[in-house]
Amino acid sequence: MEGELEAPAVELETPAIETPAEEQPVDLEALAEEANAPEQEAEDPALTQEELDELEWDGKKFKAPKGAKDGFLMHGDYTKKTQEIAQTRKELEERAERISQQAKAGEEEIQHRATMHTIDAELARFKDFDWNAYQIARQQDPLGADEAWNYKAHLLAQKQEVGVKLTEAETARSASVQQDFAKRMHETEQYARSKGWTKETDKQVLDFAFSKGVDAKTLQGMMNPLVYEMLYLARIGDQRLQKTAPKPGTQPSPLTTVAAKANPPARVDIYDPKTSMDDFAAMYAKRVAAKR
Repeated sequence: MEGELEAPAVELETPAIETPAEEQPVDLEALAEEANAPEQEAEDPALTQEELDELEWDGKKFKAPKGAKDGFLMHGDYTKKTQEIAQTRKELEERAERISQQAKAGEEEIQHRATMHTIDAELARFKDFDWNAYQIARQQDPLGADEAWNYKAHLLAQKQEVGVKLTEAETARSASVQQDFAKRMHETEQYARSKGWTKETDKQVLDFAFSKGVDAKTLQGMMNPLVYEMLYLARIGDQRLQKTAPKPGTQPSPLTTVAAKANPPARVDIYDPKTSMDDFAAMYAKRVAAKR
């Protein structure tokens, strides 16, 4: 139609398609060499002898940077303390177990003794009930006589059984006490030897304890490393007290009182300009004579 404007033709833009670049061939040999090549480790600068400390571990000596020795020693102390604590804990557990076993054995022994006491009290009622008495009683009361005779036989059998158990309990308790005593004596001896104390030291410690009225049985029951050391120190303290204490019957010497001079000589200041040459010479001569 004439007079109408024609719309301009719109051209659609087509996105340009990039042509992919040619792929470079992979160098397999170079990759293999790179993968198999050893890693380069950064080398630390060498330390001089002044920067090293000599340490010893398990009998072997080696060098370490300065400052590591303190940490090494601290670690050694920590390890030693840990081992000591573990050893102490083990000893306490073993002692607690022994005490528990002793208490159990003692409790069983007490129970057996109580049972034995009851049986003996019952048997005391039949002390005159022998075979002849049984025959006489059976003529009058056969059932009652048989019952009493059987009960007495039962008590005798029970007493024998409890007696065996009581003997076993006493033996177990005695063995436990002996074992505990042997262990404490061994620990005490090891402790004394670690301190450098000798057999003569043992004799001195024991004699000191006996001199103070402690009997051997009591000392055996209480002896352990701590008691041994306390007796050792007490003996030393007692000896020193005896040396410093005044002898009986002696009076302490009176204190010597030094009276001050009524008119002490006036000191001469040799550096005073007013001091005469004669005084200066006399004072100087005294000082020289005093130094000889």
